[in-house]
Amino acid sequence: MSISVKRLLSIVALLLVQACSTTNVKTSDVHLLDMAQEVIPEYLLLDVGINIFDPGLDSAGDDSSLFPEVREGEARYLPFNLMETMQTSGHWGAVRVVPSEIAAVDVHVNGKILESDGERLFLQLTVSDSTGNLWFDREYKEVISDFVYKKRRAGEEPFQSMYNRIANDIASHQASLSVANKNNIRTVAELRFAQDFAPDAFGGHLSTDEKGIHSIKRLPSEVDPMMQRIRKIRDRDYLFVDTLQDYYGVFHRQMDVPYLEWRERSYDHAVAIRELRKSRSMRGIAGAAAIIAGIMAVGGGNDYARAGGGVGIWAGSSLIGSALQKGQELGQHQADFNEISESVITAITPQVIELDDQTITLSGTVSDQYGQWRELLREIYRRENGITAGDAALESPAASDEG
Repeated sequence: MSISVKRLLSIVALLLVQACSTTNVKTSDVHLLDMAQEVIPEYLLLDVGINIFDPGLDSAGDDSSLFPEVREGEARYLPFNLMETMQTSGHWGAVRVVPSEIAAVDVHVNGKILESDGERLFLQLTVSDSTGNLWFDREYKEVISDFVYKKRRAGEEPFQSMYNRIANDIASHQASLSVANKNNIRTVAELRFAQDFAPDAFGGHLSTDEKGIHSIKRLPSEVDPMMQRIRKIRDRDYLFVDTLQDYYGVFHRQMDVPYLEWRERSYDHAVAIRELRKSRSMRGIAGAAAIIAGIMAVGGGNDYARAGGGVGIWAGSSLIGSALQKGQELGQHQADFNEISESVITAITPQVIELDDQTITLSGTVSDQYGQWRELLREIYRRENGITAGDAALESPAASDEG
């Protein structure tokens, strides 16, 4: 038997071992939430805005186990879990779920769902502050066992350990900041809000470098009447965002039970689908390689080689048949998973709500609604300051940029 045939058969044997084995590593470490050990003075508390997550549909490819409706629901559900976790820690001021990053807050948290199926939750988290400084851009992965579902207490989040880890990392970075840094972040957030509403009056208070980092050039007077009006407008903005928290909370509670049931019921199917896909692929590759090696051996002209080649062809055919069987099992698990997912879609579909005599759907349109609210606040500011329509056009951010 030639060296090339022996080498090919060795590869076949290795592939067969891999096809028949399962390596599913579960997360065993439980991360507890780091609580603030003492009351933090209010002037040192930073406010946090957690944006609605990117559902990750653009990078899902042809993943047949992903339902866009479920993932869209998760994009609103998961940030609320993180918000509650961070609020509980006592390290922060107001922690809010916000529809977009235009909300004027001290710390921004952006997330993207990379994978979520009841067994796995993979997230990409980016955290930055109002000055434009990046705190970190990190991927978080949690793989749990079915033991978590069986032993969890009522109302307990299966992936709470991951939320604790994220909250701890953000709090750890915040703890590394000096008092001066925190005050700077708070001031820049306020000036960016003022600049957004009155660029003509406050545009010269901040400078922005080529990397997008904002620095304070000068501070307005504490008795500046325009700044006092800006602060009142900002309070109104916070009231609107706080109202949204109530609706996000309602959605979270409505989604909680059916979503948990979906994760728990889909757990076994998700694990089986992943293992069957791997096994089917490896058995198919090993079977094809075994047949090729068998054919090469049969043509070797040696009785032992021909006998070994016949065994290789038989083994390869068996492996391919086994791969086809795995494909059938995969199809059944996929069908069951689809049925479970479709049953939960209705329960987690975004709810339509009434707010300020306007209809809002808790989806991407919330960002549009928030933008309209900001325009209303600008109009209130202009009216209170006696700014005419012509003055407003000159004072708009777009006009300021063009100048």
